Amino acid sequence: MLTVGLAGVAGVAGCSTESPAAESTAPPETGTQTAGSVSSQRRTVDGLSLRLTRPTLLTAYRAGGHTHTASDGAAFLAVRLRAETTADSSVAHPRASDVVATTGGEQRESRLEHGEFSGTVSGAAYSETDQARSGAVSEGWLVFEVDRSTESARVSWNDSATDRSTAWTVSVSPGALPALAVTDFSGPAAAERYDAVPLALSVENTGGQSGTFTAEITAGALEDAVPVQFTVPAGESVDRSVDIDYPAGAGLGTQFTLTDASSGAALASTTVDYEVPTRAFGDSYETPRGGSVTLSRLQFADEITYESEYSTPATAGSNQKFALVYVTATASAEQNTAIPVDDALELTAGTGGYEVRILSDYDELTSPVTGSGYGQFFDEVGPGEAVGGWVAFEIPAGLRAGDIAVRWEYSDYVHQDFSVRWQ
Repeated sequence: MLTVGLAGVAGVAGCSTESPAAESTAPPETGTQTAGSVSSQRRTVDGLSLRLTRPTLLTAYRAGGHTHTASDGAAFLAVRLRAETTADSSVAHPRASDVVATTGGEQRESRLEHGEFSGTVSGAAYSETDQARSGAVSEGWLVFEVDRSTESARVSWNDSATDRSTAWTVSVSPGALPALAVTDFSGPAAAERYDAVPLALSVENTGGQSGTFTAEITAGALEDAVPVQFTVPAGESVDRSVDIDYPAGAGLGTQFTLTDASSGAALASTTVDYEVPTRAFGDSYETPRGGSVTLSRLQFADEITYESEYSTPATAGSNQKFALVYVTATASAEQNTAIPVDDALELTAGTGGYEVRILSDYDELTSPVTGSGYGQFFDEVGPGEAVGGWVAFEIPAGLRAGDIAVRWEYSDYVHQDFSVRWQ
């Protein structure tokens, strides 16, 4: 329960009198943090009737189209001030800059907001009237930044030009504030490069009111921070999954950090190892631009022969043999698709690497396999197109299929570089 109590009255020229407490007639607040049932306290000071009501402790508020979030360890104390001229002649109403809140021995000035409050507290910001005729009213919200642990504050008005002053003591309950804590921020230990990864996020609220969790996910490889915002009801925990697109160039040990959106403080971090996509020989790889590339199972031979009588058979060197794979590349129906050029394919075995032996697409192979050579010199095909053919590598005779991988490296100046491995 948030209450307003009477404080000692300061002032010299103008005496201050108290009228009986009356319930506030202001409309109830909207949002998740409400002041509850609050009695109002009224003062009469030299032709003015002053009333302070609805003290509310907040972690954030929205005024004038902007959201303000308290820093770590801080909160906002919002109070509603109503000033009415009761004198027959015009009287200056309290200026917002002359109203302060004192708590913990420290005086806090009003934040001097303008326009409309919306959300947790709603209505106009307090704005004074300089020469207010009889019956004129100035009414609205005042906000002070205080310690999050604040339980009471002395809200006072002092007009040094006229020696008019008065004060109220307000009591609030910091236990009613939301208390949010990140209990989980994690991702897969390993993920394929170029794919979006889901990061799991759990936030618990042990406070007495619902709160809004607002944060950003950052990483050195990310061009822009990924915003995260959701409401956590009091006494509950909320789980979210945030999909993060692949950060260009990310590899092993990529760290994602969850940071507070207002302070920038790190809340948690998780590491994802982005690994080169790996497929089994005979399986397809869906490229980042929508096409597919398939490498067949390996075929081995000591000699490659061709259909043309003018083509000389290719014979492997001493203690060497040929490893052959059939490459099939198919574009998506919507756009051009990256495909391997011959020299972008490399066979690896242990620490050794073996370059492709280019087989022309004009050559029809007859042994140990049949079909044309791959012979591709362009790294794209048009929408819906498909190409295919054989490539060969000359490798040590002792290598077996289980020792071998074939890697395709794709790179250009326009689209995302990528690589994939078959083994």
